[in-house]
Amino acid sequence: MADNNSPPGSVEEKVDQIVEANPLVKDDTSLETIVRRFQDSMSEAKTHKFWETQPVGQFKDIGDTSLPEGPIEPATPLSEVKQEPYNLPSVYEWTTCDMNSDDMCSEVYNLLKNNYVEDDENMFRFNYSKEFLRWALRPPGYYQSWHIGVRAKTSKKLVAFISGVPARIRVRDEVVKMAEINFLCVHKKLRSKRLAPVMIKEVTRRVHLENIWQAAYTAGVILPTPITTCQYWHRSLNPKKLIDVGFSRLGARMTMSRTIKLYKLPDAPITPGFRKMEPRDVPAVTRLLRNYLSQFGVATDFDENDVEHWLLPREDVVDSYLVESPETHDVTDFCSFYTLPSTILGNPNYTTLKAAYSYYNVATQTSFLQLMNDALIVSKQKGFDVFNALDVMHNESFLKELKFGPGDGQLHYYLYNYRLKTMAVSTFPSWSSRKKFPVVKRYSFRNIRFGLCSVRASGGGSSGSESCVAVREDFADEEDFVKAGGSEILFVQMQQNKDMDEQSKLVDKLPPISIGDGALDLVVIGCGPAGLALAAESAKLGLKVGLIGPDLPFTNNYGVWEDEFNDLGLQKCIEHVWRDTLVYLDDDNPITIGRAYGRVSRRLLHEELLRRCVESGVSYLSSKVDSITEASDGLRLVACDDNNVIPCRLATVASGAASGKLLQYEVGGPRVCVQTAYGVEVEVENSPYDPEQMVFMDYRDYTNEKVRSLEAEYPTFLYAMPMTKTRLFFEETCLASKDVMPFDLLKKKLMLRLDTLGIRILKTYEEEWSYIPVGGSLPNTEQKNLAFGAAASMVHPATGYSVVRSLSEAPKYASVIAEILEQETQTTSFTKQINSNISRQAWDTLWPPERKRQRAFFLFGLALIVQFDTEGIRSFFRTFFRLPKWMWQGFLGSTLTSGDLVLFALYMFVISPNNLRKGLINHLISDPTGATMIKTYLKV
Repeated sequence: MADNNSPPGSVEEKVDQIVEANPLVKDDTSLETIVRRFQDSMSEAKTHKFWETQPVGQFKDIGDTSLPEGPIEPATPLSEVKQEPYNLPSVYEWTTCDMNSDDMCSEVYNLLKNNYVEDDENMFRFNYSKEFLRWALRPPGYYQSWHIGVRAKTSKKLVAFISGVPARIRVRDEVVKMAEINFLCVHKKLRSKRLAPVMIKEVTRRVHLENIWQAAYTAGVILPTPITTCQYWHRSLNPKKLIDVGFSRLGARMTMSRTIKLYKLPDAPITPGFRKMEPRDVPAVTRLLRNYLSQFGVATDFDENDVEHWLLPREDVVDSYLVESPETHDVTDFCSFYTLPSTILGNPNYTTLKAAYSYYNVATQTSFLQLMNDALIVSKQKGFDVFNALDVMHNESFLKELKFGPGDGQLHYYLYNYRLKTMAVSTFPSWSSRKKFPVVKRYSFRNIRFGLCSVRASGGGSSGSESCVAVREDFADEEDFVKAGGSEILFVQMQQNKDMDEQSKLVDKLPPISIGDGALDLVVIGCGPAGLALAAESAKLGLKVGLIGPDLPFTNNYGVWEDEFNDLGLQKCIEHVWRDTLVYLDDDNPITIGRAYGRVSRRLLHEELLRRCVESGVSYLSSKVDSITEASDGLRLVACDDNNVIPCRLATVASGAASGKLLQYEVGGPRVCVQTAYGVEVEVENSPYDPEQMVFMDYRDYTNEKVRSLEAEYPTFLYAMPMTKTRLFFEETCLASKDVMPFDLLKKKLMLRLDTLGIRILKTYEEEWSYIPVGGSLPNTEQKNLAFGAAASMVHPATGYSVVRSLSEAPKYASVIAEILEQETQTTSFTKQINSNISRQAWDTLWPPERKRQRAFFLFGLALIVQFDTEGIRSFFRTFFRLPKWMWQGFLGSTLTSGDLVLFALYMFVISPNNLRKGLINHLISDPTGATMIKTYLKV
């Protein structure tokens, strides 16, 4: 919401003067450097009075780590939001601009055309087309009331304009509804009237009326306080024209002919399968874009409607191209740019400069260098004079190689009423040169498109491009990121953040952890089933236990063998039981498992485990944990993101598989694989499934003819829970894969399967995105921090089950911890050495030699399974279910000893067909998990 219409002597003008006068500011795009120099240059009265009254990050707060991240001001009840517009000077009046009206659209167009952003030398002025304005201002779900004009009362002439559009912006783990503010323009002759601050307050008021309290915007000047900044780069497509109109100049010792030759491009794109995007490509492009943006800390949360609007080609507005694999017909890469011409002022030969602005680009199979070279080629074919790009996303991988030159236009990004903690300067590797360039850790969200910054003659820097820059979220390493959700992290977060109003909030039931009342015996980090169970069992033994973690409900559907849950005393938490369980492979003759299966009530399980915590005296703090360190006296110090530090004798991490920031894992272990499943609970017209029987695995291939290549690469099965004849829970599951199978592909396969079965969905009650890391390394048992549940690698590598094991082992694990702490209470001091001994004993309880042998066997099996295609996995399970019933039932129920598993393997080998037997031998000899399994079994 920058005011580019400031009077002479304004702060904005002074900032421009500072940038112009100081080459270090122009050359150093470090956010910290820019802000520091800005602070140094602004003294005493030279402050930004308007922005100091607004809920934005202030320069004085930079470096203050005590300030929380998130909304700066809380939402106000809608009844307290000002209902009447802000007062304008008496000669002006508000008007709402209906961009569907040709007349109104023409008024806005003419205002912007004659009064919007120009370069400093008055040589170029943005010339947004009417089609462009309608595209920019009418996205899905737009509010017409956010298109705000100011008219002169007497003449009724439109003299000022500001706009907002709604957007969903993901800030780290949270998707926030925001407004994107753009096109702030005041008639040149009225810029001394200070209309802009009133307009900003008015659009803010109207945004608040829609219960939206945050906004995103960009500016070409430094205001309080950028979250990041970046620079414009320009690639000549028509160098002669650019030189003639003064956009660029002829280089030293360069002739015009040599310059034209330097920037010459091939006549046609060179990438096989490179073509224009079509409506049928929207789902694939959405998947590519969401996967790509998942690596950034702040990003637009796109859905298919957004992609259809913003990226589907529109003549003279936006162009999008993709790469379709000639072999598989999968969409693998994508590039786009939009059209923003500028009027050339005072030139007798030219009137328009046609500029393309890089938009969103995703490269998975084609290099960015080749992909963007093709984008330059097609933009040249379409008559563009220059191709502009910001040094954002992975753009630095191609800018220099493709002969882009740096301009002197910079763009700064801002959030309104949302504070981000300061990010350090990082290095960004250039894929092409392998050098490293210092850049700020930026974020990826849609900027307030197409304006709000000043332009310079040599650079033409405008705020045209959508920004997509950042670093991978703050995970310990690549494997930790994969465990957290990897390319599917947005779906994982959607699942975690579901509303489950029927489940109690922990903060309402548990007493708060008393800060400053001495050390706790045990802190359990994580509030899932494993964390709640361990906290309750430990406190029941007399330990002083604190539970720390976000106050989130249980959102995943849990299926269990009924007898196992009954043994835990949790039979009341099962909401539905099927007396038998079936498996289908490649025909209609099911295999009967002969064991009852239950669906767990998430509400009842949550309330039962919470009840146990309440009764045993567990205390609670709703916070994420940043680190666990050791004090000089051997106590563990649990540092939370709300700046609380909780001392304790032991800390146990039970916050899920992605706990690499708090735990150390063995180096050189097997790579983690992932089980993904997309599920829906639905009401259907009819169903072929018997409500008395649960379908554990249905590998029959109903979709082979429609997605043959995907089916071959990713074998999946159907998991079906028929509660009644017409209400069912279906889940399409990839048992395990080295490369995560995308949820949208699972959804596509599920819908094709149901369609082929003739199952017509009448109503969808719930969607589920199940993401379970399996395999991977064990925790390092020498570390002093403990772990439990998925964080302790307790997920069954071959099945993905973990809840029953965590619940069943919680009493035993708690007992060992209590006994060890009781023994150490009798000593004179609690030394570091004792603390280490305690941890090792606890780890040995979780992972005794027998458990390690079993796990080594399962990891060997996991590595085998992920190599199979659909026919291979059917062959494996056909053999599996020919084993003696006690063997395969024991394997599925995790009741086989390590000795039983050896017998299982021998029997499996004997009855396998020759091709499977050969594969087993090769796998044992060649795969590292084979050698690891043998070594683990041979250890005494």
